[in-house]
Amino acid sequence: MAANKFYAVKIGKKTGIFSTWEECSQQVKGYPGAIYKSFLSRTQADNWLQEKTNSPKVAPTHKIYTDGSYDKDTDFYSYGVIVLNNDQVISKFGGVGDNKKFGGANNVSGEIMAAINALEWCIRHNISDVCIYHDYEGVSRWYLNEWEANSQIARFYIKKRDQAFKALNVSFVKVKGHSNNEYNDMADAEAKKAIKNMKKNN
Repeated sequence: MAANKFYAVKIGKKTGIFSTWEECSQQVKGYPGAIYKSFLSRTQADNWLQEKTNSPKVAPTHKIYTDGSYDKDTDFYSYGVIVLNNDQVISKFGGVGDNKKFGGANNVSGEIMAAINALEWCIRHNISDVCIYHDYEGVSRWYLNEWEANSQIARFYIKKRDQAFKALNVSFVKVKGHSNNEYNDMADAEAKKAIKNMKKNN
């Protein structure tokens, strides 16, 4: 049986500690710059919330939209990343990877590698606060320990979080995929372009 968790919302529609993910998600889903985290004890959640007195409630100026794709002909995943600063696109890029490395996770590999590459971009550019906009739920759920990391790609994601991204203040907003969201569509296009370029060059 899974241990009970406590969900602390530092920035959201309502702040505080919630006993279920459903209650927490109502406060953070669709809220730009929401900051929240899960804990195994109420004391840990309380202590983390108290830290908010040391920093203002300011939404990150950097927003990054991520998306992933999968090409069954080559068995490669791809990812796309769109970086905005003060709502202006300042960078966009994509890449591909061998799906076999992550046990055939298909487009999930692309979704997670998009998030990883987005966060690595933040590290390279000395960005400490960022909001990741994603359409695959696992991007935030695994990062925030809401889902068990049972797959190879999930474990890789958690390892990267613990080793490389500890200094980052990351918040998440889930967007609906293929819903004419301009920047989500741009990230999807970058992912598909990466696969197209790989096929052209091989």
